[in-house]
Amino acid sequence: MRRDEKGNDDILRGLKREGIKHLHITGGEPLLREDLPEILRAAKQLGFFIELATNGILYSEKARLIGGLVAGMMVFLVWLH
Repeated sequence: MRRDEKGNDDILRGLKREGIKHLHITGGEPLLREDLPEILRAAKQLGFFIELATNGILYSEKARLIGGLVAGMMVFLVWLH
């Protein structure tokens, strides 16, 4: 990471400081992000209301990685188009 780049944790903490309470994670396809479990974990620890929108195709492959994290989410959307 370059010195002027912010990591996910820094971005999430900055959003929290600004009073943001809801985190809507959409795409492209968020399940393609290798760092999605870390993003979800950090967002939960900071107390965000999390909404994850996915087409669901990769859920069976990624469920083990994000399953426990999704359990505490308020909204998990699967789009069918």
